[in-house]
Amino acid sequence: MVPRIQDFDDPAYDPFVSDEAAFGDHLDPYPRLAAWRQEGPVHRMDYRVAMGLPPDRTMQGLEHYLVLGYDAVAQVFGDPASYSNAAYRFDLGISFGRSISTMDAPEHPTFRKIFQKAFLPQVVARLGESLVQEVLVSFLRQLVNAGGDTTYRATSILLTGLLTHPEQLDAVRRDRSLIPQAIEEALRWDGPVLVARRSTTRRVVLQGVEIPESAIVDVASGSANRDPSRYPEPDAFDIFRERKHRHFAFAYGPHVCIGQHLARVEMTRALNALLDRLPNVRLDPGQPPPVVRGTMMRVPRYLHVVFDR
Repeated sequence: MVPRIQDFDDPAYDPFVSDEAAFGDHLDPYPRLAAWRQEGPVHRMDYRVAMGLPPDRTMQGLEHYLVLGYDAVAQVFGDPASYSNAAYRFDLGISFGRSISTMDAPEHPTFRKIFQKAFLPQVVARLGESLVQEVLVSFLRQLVNAGGDTTYRATSILLTGLLTHPEQLDAVRRDRSLIPQAIEEALRWDGPVLVARRSTTRRVVLQGVEIPESAIVDVASGSANRDPSRYPEPDAFDIFRERKHRHFAFAYGPHVCIGQHLARVEMTRALNALLDRLPNVRLDPGQPPPVVRGTMMRVPRYLHVVFDR
């Protein structure tokens, strides 16, 4: 007899508390990242522990290194042969199974090429016939998380930036062609994933620091996105800033986020819908303003607004 699926109905479960427990709730980790970056681009430390979070039990016994700044982050993301996504097998692999986020070449590009076209109807119809069922199911599991969780975070951060800078929100309201640059600035300013993760496949020397094989490398994308050597006044939200350098909100290299273009479409449509349906939307002066929180992943807890009828 097949056992029945039981609903998870623990009345004590609070998803917001769970989110904070997993990803931390620091209001502003950027000053500490900036201080470490000034000391050097690579540090032997566990970022979670250094920020006061409990260590990841799945990675106990492994050495941890923190990578900071634009050049060092770009070097790690651009060298998948030395810095492997196998680090995600400890968490994403356990939660979602064997997906492209846990793979490296030559397996990774083979499946990635297929999934890049996965949203085309004619391709979706053939998926069950051709890439391996285990990989397909794992990818779909992760898609629910990646396509929902990170996009909701990024959209919330975009709205936080605009609502707390009403002159920039008014500019976007008057000229919707500014939406793409507002999205890119939000992703740079406080992208939803502050720190990515890799593991070394061999002994490497990064920015003058030797890192042993099989070490966990915490790649501080947020530190690179606020590197003053690339972005003047990096802590400021400014949709009009000159864009000379790419940000790392979607990572970089072979493992660049496969859904980045879809995420931008979703954010564009969400912002257009809010501007269309909530005339003169603005912060509610009777409520506390939104603040983005998080140590590993970032998001505001609330967005209190008012709008005209």
